[in-house]
Amino acid sequence: PTLDKATLGLRGLMLLAAAPNVGKTALAVQFGVDIVENNLDACFVFLSLEMSRWDILSRIKCRLAKLDWKTLVFGSQVDRGRGREAFYSNAEWKRLQQAEEKLASLGKRIYILDEQNFPNPTIENVINQLNTIKAVTQTKKAFLLIDYLQVWPIPKTETSIRSELEADKWRIGAMKTLRDTNRNDAILVISEARKPSNNDKVGWGGDLADIMGSARGSYTPDIVFILRPFNNEELSSIYSLGLKPSEDQLTLLKEKLRQQGLAHNKLIIAKGRDGVLRETINLSFWFRESSFTENFEE
Repeated sequence: PTLDKATLGLRGLMLLAAAPNVGKTALAVQFGVDIVENNLDACFVFLSLEMSRWDILSRIKCRLAKLDWKTLVFGSQVDRGRGREAFYSNAEWKRLQQAEEKLASLGKRIYILDEQNFPNPTIENVINQLNTIKAVTQTKKAFLLIDYLQVWPIPKTETSIRSELEADKWRIGAMKTLRDTNRNDAILVISEARKPSNNDKVGWGGDLADIMGSARGSYTPDIVFILRPFNNEELSSIYSLGLKPSEDQLTLLKEKLRQQGLAHNKLIIAKGRDGVLRETINLSFWFRESSFTENFEE
């Protein structure tokens, strides 16, 4: 709700930047599934340049069934039979069946493209695929997710590119072409964040300057999101550890959170046009279930 109010809906060309292993793909996939669930005239197209579509599908099932990945894949009950089938408790099986039923409906408007079923991701091919999917699903709008910017393939014909900076400018230009060609669609591109040069209080990915590549990475998109984990000071505050907690206190807290499968992140709307508010939204990330919720949860 806070995100919807701040953005007035996801639209245009958007960039989501974060450090490794913060949950940017899981958050972006949740955006896509929620969009399809709440907008009957929209489809979700995920172009995954690294992960397989089966891995992404497993994450979607984890969230919908409220099951951790290990339980989804291997089950929670002892297999007393032959083979490698997963066995579940009655409650887990019921949640899994409900998730399958929801996917049977929503999945008609969800397309996951990877190197196996979409081996040549050019701008022209993506535009054609979007138009085809919208025609097949009879939807007016698409939410296109690209994961991630730094591995978008550059054609061999682009012989003038001689540096990573020039490659980054070309990739951002390609994303701009996608937006300008498909004005009714929302395009979210995932990007890496730059490791901070010093041990500041914010840490990884806390500012527009931390977005990898050239300055175009921050001024071309219509909206820029930065996802970062809570730092030690913020964790100490929400868990009432005092102003100067010891290393042991922080270590014990982080281990407790890890065992719970919980991480606390901040989603920063660092840039926005046309009514977008620059807000910071606290998120709880249940990483074993690939599920985000707004605000602080224990």
